[in-house]
Formats: sequence, C-alpha cells, structure tokens
Amino acid sequence: MKKAAMRWKRAGLILLASGMLLGGCSRAKEPVVASAPPLPTAITAPAQTLPTVQEEEMVDLSSLNDFALRLFQAGSSDASWVVSPVNVALALGQLRPGAGEQTAAQMDSVLGLEGELTQDQVWASLASLRTQLESLAPESLWQGWSLMMGEGPSVQVQYTNLLSQSLGTQVNLVDYEAAQYREEYSAWVKQASGGLITTMTGIPETNEPLVVTAAAALDGKWAKAFNEQNIRNATFELEGGQKVSTAMMTTKATPPLLESEQATFLAMPLDGNLEAWMILPPEGTALKDFVASMTMEQLTAWRSQATATSCLVSVPKIDISSSEDITETLRAMGLTAPFDEAQADFSAMGNKLSVSRLLSAFRIRLGETGVEVADEPMSQRMLRGMDREMKGYTFDRPFVMIIAEKDTGNLVMLAAVARPSEDRG
Repeated sequence: MKKAAMRWKRAGLILLASGMLLGGCSRAKEPVVASAPPLPTAITAPAQTLPTVQEEEMVDLSSLNDFALRLFQAGSSDASWVVSPVNVALALGQLRPGAGEQTAAQMDSVLGLEGELTQDQVWASLASLRTQLESLAPESLWQGWSLMMGEGPSVQVQYTNLLSQSLGTQVNLVDYEAAQYREEYSAWVKQASGGLITTMTGIPETNEPLVVTAAAALDGKWAKAFNEQNIRNATFELEGGQKVSTAMMTTKATPPLLESEQATFLAMPLDGNLEAWMILPPEGTALKDFVASMTMEQLTAWRSQATATSCLVSVPKIDISSSEDITETLRAMGLTAPFDEAQADFSAMGNKLSVSRLLSAFRIRLGETGVEVADEPMSQRMLRGMDREMKGYTFDRPFVMIIAEKDTGNLVMLAAVARPSEDRG
C-alpha cells in the first residue's frame, strides 16, 4: 500500500478554514467537543483506547451483504446508479457506538446485524472493517466517512478520540455562515475519493447540526489489460430502443460464467482482491425490474455455480457516478430514529445529536488498463464475433455490475449500468 497515498485515503480528512482552502495561512477552526454535559448514569463513556475483542465476536463484511443489496434496490431508477453500501454502513457506524439502546437496535436491524452488540464489539468491528476495505485494492479503491457539525451540538472528547483510532474520522465544525463553506464539502469528498469526485449533491443551504457523509471511488484496473487495438466503436442499446455510440473492449478470457433463464453471469478479475460481476438480464426485461428481483441467495448461487469458460468478452468502458442525499431512502428502509430529533438517542456520543442528512458520492471508472499486459491483438474476424471456436458475450445493453471481494464474494460497490457513461447527481 502506498504510504503517501494513504494519508489522503484516511477517512474524514478535511480542510476547514477558508484561508487553507484558498491557499492562505489562516488556522482551521477546532471542532466543538468539550461542552457536552455529563453522560447519563445508565450509559458508560467510551474508554480512551480501542478494546481488544476476539475476531469471532466482531462484525465482518458479509454481515452487511443483505443491507447492500436492499440499499441498491431502494435507490435504483431508470438512470445509471452506483452505491457502496458498506461505506454507507461505516458512515452510520461512526454514530453506532454512541447510540442508546433503542436507536442502536434500529440501526442494527436495518444493517442486518444480529445479536446485541456491545460497545467494545462495535468499536473493534469498525476498525476491522476499515482495515478490510483498505486492503482490498490499495492502488485503485478510495473511500472515506466524516461527521460535519454545524452550530449547536457537541461531542464527547473520548468519543472523537476513538473515532480517530477506529475509522480515522475527525469530527469537524462547519461554519455555514462563511461564503465558501460549500468548498469544505468539496475538499473533503475530493480527498476521500482520491480526486475522482469533486462535488457533492445535497449540501445544506443553512446551518444543520450534524451531516454524515460517505464517499467511495473505484479507479479500476483489470487483472489483465485490454489491448487498445481490440477497442472499437460500437452501439449500446438503451431501454426504449435508442442506440448510443460507445467504446467496446474485447478480449479472449476464461472467466467464471453461468448462463440461465434468469440472467447471464460473468466474473472478471480486477486489481487487488476484487472482481467485477457483470450480470445481463434476459432480453426484454427492464433493468429496474431486474434489480428489484435480485436476491442475495441468487447472487451467491450464481457466483458459486459459475465455471471457467473460454470465450470472447466485450464490455464497454464504464464511468458512472452518483451523488445524492440518501436520507429518505434510508428512512424508507426503516432507519428513522437517527434522523428524528425526538427519537434519536446518541447520548453516549454527545449532546443534542440527531442526523439532519446523509450525503453520499460514489464513482466507478473502468477502462482498458490492467495490472498485467494485454494479449496480442485479435483478428478482425474475432472482433466481429465470428469465431467458430469461441462463443462471445457482449454487454451492449443495460446490465448490473457488482464489485465484490474476490475471496469471499462480499459486496463492495453495486451499479446499474443503464448507459456506460452517466452522471447521476
């Protein structure tokens, strides 16, 4: 992992003062953390150091797979849509150790976490999940989480110390009266995404006490590069019959492949411990309807039943992004307490705390580049899909792309590719 890059990949880094953003020498405002009242006697203040917890007692990425698919389905529309639910879960995770019993129970239920988790388990799990994510593809996967606080609430010093240790998060005070406060959000998301995302949608117009943010970007590299001579202009047929021109990349490969009446499933290895699952719905099935019908059991079965098959694979260059306020989506999934002043209980975290909104920004970019050199150029006959010895699979209409952990099949990012290059925000 590149040490220099890791400084920027750490979650929650942000430049706050206008002078720093504009190149001057003003000092950043310090977060308000010391003015919270004494904690209720029923709730224990977190310790200053992360607890030691047995690995089998901690939450792992697989626990979030059902939540990942449900969040993907809840936000899907007729346009392209990409989300990293595990990063949304970790953004919410910043609040979870400070949640009271009822708020914590609702958060765990929506996230799909079973059993009653202790504060020690949650703190240790957050640190473990962060390490897992950062190790998946250090050269191409960027992600971050932050808590942006306006005037009003405050957070316990012990809590901010543990957030820094577990997730690298810093609780930041945002001056919403400053003319350039929006630049603070843009600076944070740019740093969290390795420069791949530069703006966020849904930034508050006026002071809001607590905004949670999540960002992830994949500047993907295939395990083996596509030969530039095997890239050609082709048509991608949108739903409704409209055709657009796109750069289609073709290669000879032996990917895990499964053809069924429900879908065509194909897995292509990426840099690091990631692979891209490309799932083509049956002809005539609307992408949104197909996404709504997917189940985690089905995805797991497709991946386990797929067998290595020599074939020609043609995929478009992908560059899709989504930036939006997903608060209402989470509410519709049953997560209401953190966003309700009357219900929210984060008294182990600080004073007067409820979440006003959760902002997200995600991007997947996959071109022809890869870790290993490309194969030799293909003949024109093969490029036209006329080779009799190899069957061809072409993703030239809307499909689903899932970025998954190669070893386990855990879901990291999910995208509905309505068209190969699209910005939703």
